[in-house]
Order: sequence, then structure tokens, then C-alpha cells
Amino acid sequence: MSTQLKHFFIFLLSGFLFAACEKELSEENGGTQTGGIGGTAVFTLAGSPGNCTAALISGIYKVGTALDVSNTITISVNITNIGTYTISTNSLNGISFAGAGSFITTGEQSITLTGSGTALAAGTFTYAFGANGCSFSIIILPGEVVTGNFTAKIDGTPWVADRFAQGARISNIINISGLGLDKKVLTISVKDSGVHQYTLAWDNTSGGAGAFMDSSLADVTAFTSNAGLTPTEGGGTLNITAIDEVNKKMSGTFSFKAKRSTDNTYRDITEGIFTDIPYITTLPPGNATDTFNVKIDGAAFVPASVSGLGVALLSNIVVQGYDAIGIKTVAVYFPNDITTGVYVIGGLADLYYGQYNVDASTFLASSTGTLEILFHDPATRRIRGRFSFTASPLTGGPPVAQITEGYFAVTYL
Repeated sequence: MSTQLKHFFIFLLSGFLFAACEKELSEENGGTQTGGIGGTAVFTLAGSPGNCTAALISGIYKVGTALDVSNTITISVNITNIGTYTISTNSLNGISFAGAGSFITTGEQSITLTGSGTALAAGTFTYAFGANGCSFSIIILPGEVVTGNFTAKIDGTPWVADRFAQGARISNIINISGLGLDKKVLTISVKDSGVHQYTLAWDNTSGGAGAFMDSSLADVTAFTSNAGLTPTEGGGTLNITAIDEVNKKMSGTFSFKAKRSTDNTYRDITEGIFTDIPYITTLPPGNATDTFNVKIDGAAFVPASVSGLGVALLSNIVVQGYDAIGIKTVAVYFPNDITTGVYVIGGLADLYYGQYNVDASTFLASSTGTLEILFHDPATRRIRGRFSFTASPLTGGPPVAQITEGYFAVTYL
């Protein structure tokens, strides 16, 4: 149970980031595609006039952050006459995509366009290559939270979530999470009772808990408020003082004592304050090109959504499938430099491990299992693999689940 909140935070984060790859049909237009000096190429865009076929969107898109060379879109084209070309999308919400080059052979090829500009507003925006070209959509994320909107003291030392701060109200659960540039994470989840003072019970009887992680430490296992064996070893409170349901913002205070079971060390989280941090109420859609299949105790589980996330600050990749409300989840974690081969899945303290969230209150972790990586291309961030593992509560005892015949093929962010 000690890493339960860690995984819920990563799960949410993966959902926020992975939304940048959504693709949908659009009637918008305004881009151009032309030949150039030295001979005009003749080509068509695969998928026109609908979605761009096999479009691969790279980079993170946020309000107020200028696009750079990492913000690209790769699409397929069919060339009938060789020559030079220039191609661009419509300009929308402050950004656009453009590229130029030469085709020296005919047939199907891929081209990559680079984004430019700075997004002005958050939301979903569709870009197209002219009136008859194909189109693709990008979700622009909100800008970074203003420094100071999420603060606390960790063992008496002031700390600020100056990289990321956000909340969620999904399936009767409230979560608040903050990430600092110093690679420290604070996250709290409770059963949703609106504006209320919540108890983070040391023995988990309240259904709520807080967690602290420090990715700069050799042991990145989370410290949690519900890992203690006595009342003096954990527990705390979360006081949500305001919820703005129109603008989807939350404010409140918190404090808790957290224990790390791997070495019986502690962190005291005090004077926690969050002010008007944004929160989500639904999970973003998954990527239609990704696949995740698995059996749980012999019964097929086909997730409603699939996500993959390369978490640089934790040096790992998480691939997960989750149900329509984001509660029932199967996930596998492994190092981000993994190569093809067969690996042993162990427990949460190991490099390779699995997770199975049965429901909103039952969280299981792997004890033994196998992970086979079939393909991994770090350049395109595409990975395929198979897995199976036995999952059980960290505290031991039932329920024990057999996760078998797992397979995934995803493009991770």
C-alpha cells in the first residue's frame, strides 16, 4: 500500500501528457502544400480529406510555452512525381506546422513538419493542410502553475510545487498532486465529500492517504501516511476549504506524517497550502493506435483507454490500461533504456514491476512475473511487449490476482 499514491499520481500525469496525441476528424482548413524551385513534386496526403493516416505527434504543448524542434508532426504522403516541396498547416491558436524538402523517389513516404509559435489558450485544436488535405488534432495543456500556488514544509524545510500542480475529482475520489523542479512529489487522495476536513488515517481506515516521493534519492519508494504500525508513525489531515465548480479550481491545507516501509524512515509534511489549483473531472481519451490486452484471473480485460509515459524524473516507462472511469487499472513499469529481451518482474522495490488496481480501495502490486520486450525504438518512442505477474496486497493476504497473457504496443510520451 505504501506506493499506492505514487502510482495514482503517475497515472494522472500520464493521462494529462498523453492527451497531446489525440486525433480526430475535422472540417477545418487553411494550410498549404506546394512544389518548389527546381521541379514541383506531385503528391497526396494519406488520409485526405479526413484524419492524416498514422500521424505521429511529438512534443508537449502548453499555453505560454514556445514550440521548438521537439514539437513535430509526422505524416504519410504518396508521391507520383519527384521534386521539391513546401507544406504547412493553417495557423490556429498562435501555432502552426511547416516543412520543406525534396522527394527523390516516388511511392509512399513519411515527412516531418516542425511546429512554431506559442499557444494562446488551452483546449483541443485541429490543424489541416489546405481545403482538401488531411487533418490532425492537438490538445494544448494549461500553462505552468504560478510558483507559490502549492507549498509545504518537508521536515521543516520550505518546498514549492514549481513544476506542476493539479487536482482531480473522478469516480468519487479527490486527488491533489504537486511536483517540484527538485524532483520531489506530494500527492493526496481521499473519498470525495466536497468542501470538508478529511482524515488521513495511519491505518488506512479513512480511505484517504498522502504520499511523498523524492526521485533524487537512491530509493525512490514513496513515504506514505498509511504505512505506519502505530498512530505515532503516520496519519494527518486534508482540509479542502473551497471548490470552484465553474472554473474547476480547488483550495485547501494539509499536513501528514509519512513512513517508508523499505527502511523505516519518515518525513513530516507540514503547513501544506494549495490555492486555486486546477482540477479535472474526466480522463483524457486514449490513443487509438495503441493496444493493451490482458487477462485477470483468466477473464479478458480490454481497457477503455491505454497510455504510455516515459517518466524522465523517475527514469522509467509506465504502460497501463484502465477502464472507462479510470479506476480499474493494470500497469507495468520498467527502465526507460530497456532493450529487447526477457526480464524478471519483482516487487515495487525492483526495476521491473506490475500493478493492478481492482477498484477505488483495493490496490495490488506484483510479487513475481515475467516481462518480454519484443520491440523498442527510443527515437520514435514505440514499444511492444508481453507480460504476466502475480499481484497481491503489500500487507499480504487476499486478494491475490493472476495477471496473464498481457500484451501492449504503444507510443509513449
